[in-house]
Amino acid sequence: MSWNGKSKTSLFWYKVSVSFLRLFGLKATYILVRFISVYYALFHRTTNKFIYHYFRIRFQYSPFKSFIKAWKNHYIFGTTLVDKTVLFADLKNNLTFEFDGEENLRKIKDDKMGGILVSAHMGNWDIAGNFLNNRIQSEINVVMYDKEHQQIKKYFDAIYKKKQMKIIPIKEDMSHIFGINHALTNQELICIHGDRFVEGTKTMTRNFLGEAARFPAGPFAIASKFDVPVVFVYAVKEGASHYHLYCTAPKIYKGKQNEMMDDYVISLEKMTKKYPEQWFNYFDFWKKIA
Repeated sequence: MSWNGKSKTSLFWYKVSVSFLRLFGLKATYILVRFISVYYALFHRTTNKFIYHYFRIRFQYSPFKSFIKAWKNHYIFGTTLVDKTVLFADLKNNLTFEFDGEENLRKIKDDKMGGILVSAHMGNWDIAGNFLNNRIQSEINVVMYDKEHQQIKKYFDAIYKKKQMKIIPIKEDMSHIFGINHALTNQELICIHGDRFVEGTKTMTRNFLGEAARFPAGPFAIASKFDVPVVFVYAVKEGASHYHLYCTAPKIYKGKQNEMMDDYVISLEKMTKKYPEQWFNYFDFWKKIA
Protein backbone atom coordinates (compact mmCIF):
# COMPACT_ATOMS: atom_id res chain seq x y z
CA MET A 1 0.00 0.00 0.00
CA SER A 2 1.29 3.48 -0.87
CA TRP A 3 0.01 6.95 -0.17
CA ASN A 4 -2.88 7.92 -2.47
CA GLY A 5 -2.43 11.68 -2.41
CA LYS A 6 -5.24 12.37 0.06
CA SER A 7 -5.28 13.34 3.71
CA LYS A 8 -6.45 10.61 6.08
CA THR A 9 -8.36 13.07 8.25
CA SER A 10 -12.09 13.22 7.59
CA LEU A 11 -14.30 16.28 7.30
CA PHE A 12 -16.27 15.04 10.32
CA TRP A 13 -13.29 15.31 12.67
CA TYR A 14 -12.40 18.74 11.31
CA LYS A 15 -15.91 20.01 12.04
CA VAL A 16 -15.97 18.47 15.51
CA SER A 17 -12.62 20.03 16.40
CA VAL A 18 -13.51 23.49 15.10
CA SER A 19 -16.88 23.54 16.86
CA PHE A 20 -15.28 22.32 20.09
CA LEU A 21 -12.58 24.98 19.82
CA ARG A 22 -15.08 27.78 19.53
CA LEU A 23 -17.22 26.51 22.39
CA PHE A 24 -14.67 25.26 24.92
CA GLY A 25 -11.23 26.58 23.96
CA LEU A 26 -7.84 25.06 23.19
CA LYS A 27 -7.15 22.99 26.33
CA ALA A 28 -10.52 21.27 26.22
CA THR A 29 -10.05 20.54 22.52
CA TYR A 30 -6.72 18.87 23.25
CA ILE A 31 -8.60 16.56 25.64
CA LEU A 32 -11.07 15.74 22.88
CA VAL A 33 -8.15 14.98 20.54
CA ARG A 34 -6.88 12.45 23.08
CA PHE A 35 -10.07 10.44 22.69
CA ILE A 36 -10.06 10.80 18.91
CA SER A 37 -6.45 9.61 18.75
CA VAL A 38 -7.36 6.54 20.83
CA TYR A 39 -10.02 5.74 18.23
CA TYR A 40 -7.46 6.01 15.41
CA ALA A 41 -4.89 3.93 17.32
CA LEU A 42 -7.40 1.16 18.06
CA PHE A 43 -9.68 1.05 15.04
CA HIS A 44 -8.03 2.76 12.06
CA ARG A 45 -6.04 -0.37 11.33
CA THR A 46 -5.40 0.26 7.63
CA THR A 47 -2.98 3.09 8.36
CA ASN A 48 -2.21 2.53 12.03
CA LYS A 49 -0.37 -0.71 11.34
CA PHE A 50 2.26 1.19 9.34
CA ILE A 51 3.00 3.73 12.06
CA TYR A 52 3.07 0.88 14.61
CA HIS A 53 5.63 -1.00 12.47
CA TYR A 54 7.61 2.22 12.15
CA PHE A 55 8.17 2.24 15.92
CA ARG A 56 8.39 -1.53 16.32
CA ILE A 57 10.88 -2.17 13.49
CA ARG A 58 12.77 1.10 13.00
CA PHE A 59 13.26 1.87 16.70
CA GLN A 60 13.03 -1.67 18.09
CA TYR A 61 10.48 -0.73 20.72
CA SER A 62 8.49 -3.42 22.52
CA PRO A 63 4.97 -4.18 21.21
CA PHE A 64 3.37 -2.25 24.08
CA LYS A 65 5.68 0.75 23.76
CA SER A 66 5.16 0.75 19.98
CA PHE A 67 1.40 0.91 20.49
CA ILE A 68 1.73 3.79 22.98
CA LYS A 69 4.06 5.62 20.60
CA ALA A 70 1.61 5.09 17.73
CA TRP A 71 -1.18 6.54 19.86
CA LYS A 72 1.00 9.51 20.81
CA ASN A 73 1.85 10.02 17.14
CA HIS A 74 -1.88 10.28 16.34
CA TYR A 75 -2.41 12.59 19.30
CA ILE A 76 0.37 14.99 18.33
CA PHE A 77 -0.86 14.98 14.75
CA GLY A 78 -4.32 15.89 15.99
CA THR A 79 -3.01 18.75 18.12
CA THR A 80 -1.09 20.16 15.17
CA LEU A 81 -4.34 20.28 13.19
CA VAL A 82 -5.98 22.07 16.10
CA ASP A 83 -3.08 24.53 16.35
CA LYS A 84 -3.31 25.22 12.61
CA THR A 85 -7.01 25.94 12.92
CA VAL A 86 -6.47 28.23 15.91
CA LEU A 87 -3.82 30.20 14.09
CA PHE A 88 -5.51 30.60 10.73
CA ALA A 89 -8.97 31.23 12.18
CA ASP A 90 -7.35 33.92 14.36
CA LEU A 91 -8.62 32.41 17.61
CA LYS A 92 -7.10 33.22 20.97
CA ASN A 93 -3.94 31.18 21.60
CA ASN A 94 -0.62 31.13 23.42
CA LEU A 95 1.50 29.45 20.75
CA THR A 96 5.20 30.30 20.94
CA PHE A 97 8.10 29.74 18.55
CA GLU A 98 11.85 29.47 18.43
CA PHE A 99 13.88 29.28 15.25
CA ASP A 100 17.26 27.63 14.61
CA GLY A 101 18.65 28.87 11.30
CA GLU A 102 16.53 31.95 10.72
CA GLU A 103 19.63 33.69 9.39
CA ASN A 104 19.75 31.13 6.56
CA LEU A 105 16.36 32.18 5.25
CA ARG A 106 17.12 35.85 5.75
CA LYS A 107 20.24 35.42 3.63
CA ILE A 108 18.14 33.97 0.80
CA LYS A 109 15.78 36.92 1.02
CA ASP A 110 18.60 39.46 1.22
CA ASP A 111 20.34 37.92 -1.80
CA LYS A 112 17.09 38.39 -3.77
CA MET A 113 17.36 35.03 -5.54
CA GLY A 114 14.28 33.24 -4.35
CA GLY A 115 14.81 29.83 -2.82
CA ILE A 116 13.51 26.31 -2.35
CA LEU A 117 12.54 24.86 1.03
CA VAL A 118 12.47 21.06 1.10
CA SER A 119 10.40 19.89 4.05
CA ALA A 120 8.73 16.71 5.31
CA HIS A 121 5.47 15.50 6.80
CA MET A 122 6.84 16.15 10.24
CA GLY A 123 5.53 18.45 12.94
CA ASN A 124 3.44 21.26 11.52
CA TRP A 125 4.56 22.82 8.25
CA ASP A 126 1.42 24.98 7.91
CA ILE A 127 2.21 26.80 11.13
CA ALA A 128 5.85 27.14 10.12
CA GLY A 129 4.87 28.62 6.79
CA ASN A 130 2.61 31.18 8.45
CA PHE A 131 5.36 32.04 10.92
CA LEU A 132 7.91 32.47 8.13
CA ASN A 133 5.52 34.64 6.13
CA ASN A 134 5.22 37.01 9.06
CA ARG A 135 8.83 36.82 10.18
CA ILE A 136 10.77 37.27 6.96
CA GLN A 137 8.03 38.86 4.85
CA SER A 138 8.44 36.54 1.89
CA GLU A 139 5.73 34.85 -0.15
CA ILE A 140 5.71 31.06 0.23
CA ASN A 141 4.38 28.73 -2.47
CA VAL A 142 3.72 25.10 -1.57
CA VAL A 143 4.11 22.56 -4.39
CA MET A 144 1.80 19.64 -3.67
CA TYR A 145 -0.57 17.03 -5.04
CA ASP A 146 -3.93 18.77 -5.12
CA LYS A 147 -6.04 15.76 -4.16
CA GLU A 148 -7.40 16.88 -0.80
CA HIS A 149 -11.15 16.47 -0.54
CA GLN A 150 -12.74 19.60 -2.02
CA GLN A 151 -15.35 19.79 0.74
CA ILE A 152 -12.60 20.06 3.37
CA LYS A 153 -10.86 22.80 1.39
CA LYS A 154 -14.10 24.70 1.01
CA TYR A 155 -14.84 24.36 4.71
CA PHE A 156 -11.44 25.67 5.77
CA ASP A 157 -11.57 28.50 3.25
CA ALA A 158 -14.70 29.64 5.05
CA ILE A 159 -13.22 29.65 8.56
CA TYR A 160 -9.65 30.78 7.90
CA LYS A 161 -9.23 34.51 8.38
CA LYS A 162 -5.49 34.79 7.91
CA LYS A 163 -3.91 34.55 4.49
CA GLN A 164 -2.79 31.06 3.66
CA MET A 165 0.24 30.04 1.64
CA LYS A 166 -0.19 29.84 -2.10
CA ILE A 167 -0.53 26.39 -3.66
CA ILE A 168 1.16 25.28 -6.88
CA PRO A 169 -0.61 22.00 -7.74
CA ILE A 170 1.45 19.28 -9.38
CA LYS A 171 0.09 18.54 -12.86
CA GLU A 172 0.74 15.62 -15.18
CA ASP A 173 1.53 18.07 -18.01
CA MET A 174 4.36 19.51 -15.87
CA SER A 175 2.81 22.99 -16.02
CA HIS A 176 3.68 23.42 -12.34
CA ILE A 177 7.28 24.00 -13.47
CA PHE A 178 6.18 27.31 -14.99
CA GLY A 179 4.48 28.28 -11.73
CA ILE A 180 7.64 27.50 -9.79
CA ASN A 181 9.80 29.44 -12.23
CA HIS A 182 7.45 32.42 -12.04
CA ALA A 183 7.56 32.42 -8.23
CA LEU A 184 11.35 32.17 -8.13
CA THR A 185 11.64 34.98 -10.68
CA ASN A 186 9.60 37.07 -8.25
CA GLN A 187 12.12 36.20 -5.51
CA GLU A 188 9.57 34.10 -3.64
CA LEU A 189 10.09 30.88 -1.70
CA ILE A 190 9.03 27.43 -2.91
CA CYS A 191 8.26 24.63 -0.44
CA ILE A 192 8.34 21.01 -1.58
CA HIS A 193 7.87 17.94 0.62
CA GLY A 194 10.40 15.22 -0.09
CA ASP A 195 9.14 12.26 1.95
CA ARG A 196 5.96 11.08 0.24
CA PHE A 197 5.23 9.62 -3.18
CA VAL A 198 2.21 8.44 -5.12
CA GLU A 199 2.34 4.93 -6.60
CA GLY A 200 3.28 5.06 -10.24
CA THR A 201 5.51 8.11 -9.94
CA LYS A 202 9.29 7.89 -10.22
CA THR A 203 11.15 7.14 -6.99
CA MET A 204 14.75 6.84 -5.87
CA THR A 205 15.97 4.41 -3.22
CA ARG A 206 18.05 5.40 -0.20
CA ASN A 207 18.92 3.73 3.08
CA PHE A 208 16.68 5.31 5.71
CA LEU A 209 16.50 4.22 9.34
CA GLY A 210 18.31 0.98 8.62
CA GLU A 211 16.59 -0.23 5.44
CA ALA A 212 16.17 0.72 1.80
CA ALA A 213 13.22 3.07 1.30
CA ARG A 214 11.75 4.85 -1.68
CA PHE A 215 11.69 8.62 -1.91
CA PRO A 216 9.91 10.67 -4.57
CA ALA A 217 12.30 11.68 -7.33
CA GLY A 218 10.11 14.56 -8.51
CA PRO A 219 10.78 17.15 -5.78
CA PHE A 220 14.53 16.73 -6.11
CA ALA A 221 14.46 16.71 -9.90
CA ILE A 222 12.48 19.95 -9.83
CA ALA A 223 14.67 21.66 -7.25
CA SER A 224 17.88 20.69 -9.08
CA LYS A 225 16.70 22.44 -12.26
CA PHE A 226 17.02 25.90 -10.74
CA ASP A 227 20.13 27.87 -9.85
CA VAL A 228 18.79 28.95 -6.46
CA PRO A 229 19.67 28.05 -2.87
CA VAL A 230 17.97 25.05 -1.26
CA VAL A 231 17.41 24.57 2.47
CA PHE A 232 15.80 21.77 4.48
CA VAL A 233 13.19 23.03 6.96
CA TYR A 234 11.15 21.42 9.74
CA ALA A 235 8.73 22.65 12.41
CA VAL A 236 8.24 20.32 15.36
CA LYS A 237 6.12 20.63 18.46
CA GLU A 238 7.83 20.81 21.84
CA GLY A 239 5.41 20.89 24.74
CA ALA A 240 1.74 21.82 24.62
CA SER A 241 2.05 25.12 22.79
CA HIS A 242 5.65 25.61 21.70
CA TYR A 243 7.11 25.02 18.23
CA HIS A 244 10.75 24.65 17.26
CA LEU A 245 11.69 25.50 13.67
CA TYR A 246 14.87 24.29 12.00
CA CYS A 247 16.49 25.50 8.78
CA THR A 248 19.76 24.18 7.35
CA ALA A 249 22.41 26.29 5.62
CA PRO A 250 21.55 27.16 1.99
CA LYS A 251 23.20 25.21 -0.80
CA ILE A 252 22.80 25.34 -4.58
CA TYR A 253 22.24 21.91 -6.17
CA LYS A 254 21.71 22.78 -9.82
CA GLY A 255 22.23 19.56 -11.79
CA LYS A 256 22.94 17.62 -8.58
CA GLN A 257 19.72 15.76 -7.86
CA ASN A 258 21.41 12.74 -6.23
CA GLU A 259 23.54 14.89 -3.96
CA MET A 260 20.48 16.82 -2.82
CA MET A 261 18.57 13.64 -2.03
CA ASP A 262 21.54 12.22 -0.10
CA ASP A 263 21.76 15.37 2.03
CA TYR A 264 18.00 15.43 2.55
CA VAL A 265 17.79 11.81 3.70
CA ILE A 266 20.61 12.39 6.20
CA SER A 267 18.79 15.48 7.47
CA LEU A 268 15.40 13.75 7.71
CA GLU A 269 16.87 10.73 9.50
CA LYS A 270 18.45 13.04 12.06
CA MET A 271 15.09 14.72 12.68
CA THR A 272 13.10 11.47 12.90
CA LYS A 273 15.56 10.11 15.45
CA LYS A 274 15.23 13.29 17.50
CA TYR A 275 11.43 13.53 17.15
CA PRO A 276 10.25 9.99 16.23
CA GLU A 277 6.63 10.63 17.25
CA GLN A 278 6.24 13.57 14.88
CA TRP A 279 6.75 11.90 11.50
CA PHE A 280 3.27 11.56 10.00
CA ASN A 281 3.55 9.16 7.07
CA TYR A 282 0.76 6.60 7.35
CA PHE A 283 1.67 4.19 4.58
CA ASP A 284 4.28 1.48 3.90
CA PHE A 285 7.30 3.69 3.36
CA TRP A 286 9.68 0.71 3.21
CA LYS A 287 7.58 -1.32 0.80
CA LYS A 288 9.73 -3.67 -1.27
CA ILE A 289 9.81 -3.10 -5.01
CA ALA A 290 8.54 -6.21 -6.83
